Amino acid sequence: MPTSPVERTPADNAARRIRGRTLAGAVVLAGVIATTAAISLASAAPQHHRAVAHAATTMSTAQIDAIALTQAAALGDANPSLIQHAEATRQAANLAAGGDIVPGSDPSILIAERGTFTAPNAPRPAGAPAPNGTVFTMVVDIATGQVTDTGITDDYPNLASLGTVTTDSTSTTESADLRHSLRRAQRIR
Repeated sequence: MPTSPVERTPADNAARRIRGRTLAGAVVLAGVIATTAAISLASAAPQHHRAVAHAATTMSTAQIDAIALTQAAALGDANPSLIQHAEATRQAANLAAGGDIVPGSDPSILIAERGTFTAPNAPRPAGAPAPNGTVFTMVVDIATGQVTDTGITDDYPNLASLGTVTTDSTSTTESADLRHSLRRAQRIR
């Protein structure tokens, strides 16, 4: 024969709800702790192992030159004397370019150019001169081809700290031919 149901008081019901919430909260908290620990372990890995992006580049030298020359022309030097690049993560590229700490593990390219550059439209305090220098750096997202970070300085970055350095262009006839082709393509648009 079934026994009679146990009568519960409102206090008993409240205690059961609290225990249920505490258990659910403990499960969520354990998940948060595990996720935080995994992130901490990943960020504690030696930087040199995470610095260079090992993804295959999807940008050709011609694409890199086109981006570099377009940006250089916008900064007043349509004929930079040197264009080089190295692949890295966005964070590593920014560290090499100027020491800025910019988070990001997306495969990127750090492009460095020698020339005479001025950024007249760059934000700056009232009365401050426009940023200018002999070296222009930019970080380009490999997957999208978008420029994510830029800088003008007089200090050429240590591209070799990122890995293989590719010289894309120098002030040679080949570069002049490329520049001529780019100008013609821009006029056609």
